[in-house]
Amino acid sequence: MPLALPMNHMNQWFLVTLLSALSCLETAIGAETIHSSSLGLSLDVPDGTQQTGASQPGQPAFVLLREGGNQPRWSMRIERIISASPTPNELLLELIGNGRADDQGFEILDRQRIQVHGKEGSTTWINESQPNGSSVVFGWLVLPTARNDYLVITVITLPTDWKATQAEMRPIFQSIEVQDPTLLALDRNAMLKRGQEVIKGITEEDLRKLVGFKELRRIYRPGLAATDTEIGYSLIEVAEAPRGMVKRHRNPERYSKEEQEEGLLVIEHSRIVADADRQVYVDLLSLQWLSWDLQREAWTITATRRQGEARATETEVGFRTEPSLSSPRPTLHVIKQDDEIGLREPYQWTLPDGWLPRPLSSLVSRLIPHEQQQMAFVVYDHTSTVPSLTLRMDQWSRDTDMSDRWVLESRVGEQGFPTRVLYDRSANLLRLAQPGGNTIEPSTVAEIQRRWDQAGLKTE
Repeated sequence: MPLALPMNHMNQWFLVTLLSALSCLETAIGAETIHSSSLGLSLDVPDGTQQTGASQPGQPAFVLLREGGNQPRWSMRIERIISASPTPNELLLELIGNGRADDQGFEILDRQRIQVHGKEGSTTWINESQPNGSSVVFGWLVLPTARNDYLVITVITLPTDWKATQAEMRPIFQSIEVQDPTLLALDRNAMLKRGQEVIKGITEEDLRKLVGFKELRRIYRPGLAATDTEIGYSLIEVAEAPRGMVKRHRNPERYSKEEQEEGLLVIEHSRIVADADRQVYVDLLSLQWLSWDLQREAWTITATRRQGEARATETEVGFRTEPSLSSPRPTLHVIKQDDEIGLREPYQWTLPDGWLPRPLSSLVSRLIPHEQQQMAFVVYDHTSTVPSLTLRMDQWSRDTDMSDRWVLESRVGEQGFPTRVLYDRSANLLRLAQPGGNTIEPSTVAEIQRRWDQAGLKTE
């Protein structure tokens, strides 16, 4: 898409989404477990599996996965279905018939019963002819979880790959853990309570200790030998500043009384390689402010897509108001705008307990004791088609290789792979591994400049 053309509505907040991935912490490394609170299950998937989609708020829950190769051999949809079918076999026959014409040819390749943690399910694989003369193989697992409630996994592959795919699915199906909704709710509430305790325990003195923090981070996709792919870099700084600093073009002499309030300012400059061949970059500037008592916050995030002299810019503005007589709960306001196409979309939420201030998203790990623990926070999620509030669930554990280091596994949303973050004993970031394969590590200006020069990329 030429840069001079407006970005379409579906993609326009892609740039701001990138910032979340960089500063907050959806190819798995090693055998990976995917959790889905909305589906009430977990399962193990092969190294490299990628999540390609998930249900949005208000939709029936589902997760989409695919094999992680450059030419994926299979894709998978996981969902829960309410059905009056008395047995998994009858539901399977219903699924096979859905959307298929009476004269549409297919061949049953395999049918088996399967035991998964004491529950008996059914699997079926069929080879279906397509109108263009090709064939596609569909596989299903139907597993009863409760009365009239079934877990359904649908797999799609090619006839040449179906045997290998079937073999790969067996351990995946066997690893399924269906979780009790009541226990899930209890665990979630306990984690939220712990997260709320953590936030309430943060003092002005704790926040002031963050002032002066500065770190340059390299973002790359690991490759074999010297074949890493440079994805971007990000500079994070923490300062003491008035609230008006989030409006970077406003003259400080014109600050209102509200804008003169001093607090914590988290500044992040990032450059992301959007298209290396065409030299297209995304430059991100994030200014996030928080009052010393954690009761007020404001931010401005600007994403500018550049190709030579051409550019397109999008902005997100957010702020949290305190409770009042008319509104006993704090309120979060977010405005997304794209001046080029005249777009301005406002959003508003009443915040529940457990809210994690956005300026602390990437810094809260420096403010809490590193110990074996689980906690959850309410966070703002702008990665979905419609922005929403969601849960971030953090699990802390000791590094199995070096006991004085700590590992944080963090999941944002109701389903997905975790982001894994490795910290040293002083809470300094050592490495962050994102779902999808990117790695983030502390770096230096000289190191990033050398690597970008070698790759033929332009730093800002």
